[in-house]
Amino acid sequence: MEQGICGSRIFFIENGKSKNYIIGKYRIGYLSGDNLVLDQYECLYLYLKGIISFQEEGAFRDIFDTVTFDRYVAYELLKNKGYRVKEDSGLIYFRKGTEKPLSLRVMREYDRIEFSELVENPVDYYFTVDEEGDPTIYSSQEVFPEGRNPVSQISGTVVRMGGRSFVTGDLDSWIGSAFHGLRLLTENEANYIAGNRNATPVDTVYSDLINRGCIVKTGFKYGANFRVYLGMDSQHAEYLVSVMSGEERWYAISRGVRVASSVRKTMIYADIYKNEVRYVALKRVKDII
Repeated sequence: MEQGICGSRIFFIENGKSKNYIIGKYRIGYLSGDNLVLDQYECLYLYLKGIISFQEEGAFRDIFDTVTFDRYVAYELLKNKGYRVKEDSGLIYFRKGTEKPLSLRVMREYDRIEFSELVENPVDYYFTVDEEGDPTIYSSQEVFPEGRNPVSQISGTVVRMGGRSFVTGDLDSWIGSAFHGLRLLTENEANYIAGNRNATPVDTVYSDLINRGCIVKTGFKYGANFRVYLGMDSQHAEYLVSVMSGEERWYAISRGVRVASSVRKTMIYADIYKNEVRYVALKRVKDII
């Protein structure tokens, strides 16, 4: 029976298979002298398929502890699709041929993440395994919203009444909401018209979207800051936008993406990064191609 090593652990290849057979069929491992050398993920993958066995009791548990369940589930899913898979610096990289590898970051439900991580350390996919062992995959991409609404000067007189803001003047129909002959404004609309366009990070993002030619309305009913239409001819909002301030729990990010997906919109997270408004779109995907 041929054998190999994984770290300090020795394993045996079952069913009369050779080391070269393992390397050729599964595209994992390499030869060092007479041994087949595997990393932890490769070793677990072959063990769970019944292809190798360990010499020492407890070796499986010890190796599993070094990679975690969630990371292994991601690895196995990718391997079963024929990818070459490697982990480096906490990220999982995968490819089928000689193309540039795609990247994947595994997130637990209660992990924390900051917006700066989305733009400073971008990955192609995020991968989460819930408490019942079911995986969910999210694609990630920086985007640059560009609307079709002509950018024009928006001005008027903002009046506070009854604890809310109203405006008088000849404004585009998409600004505010009709209320008995008055135009009711959101706080962001009121600040924009009054010239307080950077009062808060949310106001800054609102102003940037307006300057990009987008029509921006409240996204409260969807649990987001804004719903965004790319033009007056849009039948439905194309985007939901939430402004990330500080850390967010991953489950809150996931919840936003699921809501957007259920109403056929793209979920975008935004914030001010190095004095510039940046946008990252996260989408729930059924599978990794």
